[in-house]
Amino acid sequence: MARTFSPRRSRDVTTGVKPSEVVIYILVVLGIIAAVRWYINYRHSAPYALSAFYGAIKASKAHDQYALLDPSIQAQYATEKEYDQQCPLAHGYADRIQNVNLGDPKYDNLQNPTIAEITAHVTVRSPSQGEQLYQTGTSTYIDKDVLKKDAAGDWKVVLGKCQLGMTASPANPTGMN
Repeated sequence: MARTFSPRRSRDVTTGVKPSEVVIYILVVLGIIAAVRWYINYRHSAPYALSAFYGAIKASKAHDQYALLDPSIQAQYATEKEYDQQCPLAHGYADRIQNVNLGDPKYDNLQNPTIAEITAHVTVRSPSQGEQLYQTGTSTYIDKDVLKKDAAGDWKVVLGKCQLGMTASPANPTGMN
């Protein structure tokens, strides 16, 4: 005789996820969305542009510095090569900037800012001509940087209006980068 199997009654099918776990998942997703939104907004802010400019000074990347300059300043240096050769910021502080602490930006208009002023505390190592790196001292300077938003909405550094205290530290001589 053949056996016949009768279908069993199925129990309630659930995912096994409790309502409290669903709330946690929703909060995690909302947190990730908020973090991505903050990051995207931060990348288009004045402090981000200024920190990129100081990073380019520290890395001695004249191309990146020139790209972050306001067009009125770029007009003073006919070409990027001229900026590279004539401006002491281009190579004069290569690997000497130890730390940059940016203050809160002060905007000209909170609704639609076009000009930002940021105070930066910059720690610079003294030139190490003939000395070991650990024998050089450091000095902290206060820079008052001015940034202007261009037509594309990107922040650019206006060197002509900046008060660069770090330039009180002598720049590296040419060829000493």
